[in-house]
Amino acid sequence: MDEVWRPVPGFEGAYEASSFGRIRSLERKARNGRLWPGVMLKACQHPNGHLQVTLSLHNSKGRQWVHRLVLLSFLGPAPAGMEAIHRNGDPQDNHLDNLEWGTRARNVRDQVHHGVHFCASKTHCPQGHPYDAGNTYNEPGGVHRKCRKCMRAQWKRTNERRRALRANGRSI
Repeated sequence: MDEVWRPVPGFEGAYEASSFGRIRSLERKARNGRLWPGVMLKACQHPNGHLQVTLSLHNSKGRQWVHRLVLLSFLGPAPAGMEAIHRNGDPQDNHLDNLEWGTRARNVRDQVHHGVHFCASKTHCPQGHPYDAGNTYNEPGGVHRKCRKCMRAQWKRTNERRRALRANGRSI
């Protein structure tokens, strides 16, 4: 597959994004007549793992997410309520065939599926019980999980409170 370049919306004539997830500046003249050569931009890694580049136009600079620039250039703006999704779960893989617009819920499900969601790596509940096959309850939808031992303890406390209220003649 050949690398295809498209102009970055909002930065036409200054920057282009490629189908391989790279960003380059185009050769252009400054207001003072100086000629700026086109270069491949070096992306820096954000602490969340995604790559960013700094784009400037008309004396204003700003960091932009590489995956968003690729999607904007090839698929257009995100539909309402959609965000960028990395299909393989690797935030540094910005190839066009790995990116798509999707819902927040889909993005979280993918993160859990790929094992990169911050809760997916937890092996024990806050009380120290292990998340294993026998002690884990997965809520419908597959996003949330609960500790069965903690759920039983909560039910027991709730039922004890109800019994105490009934014994004192109070309704629940």
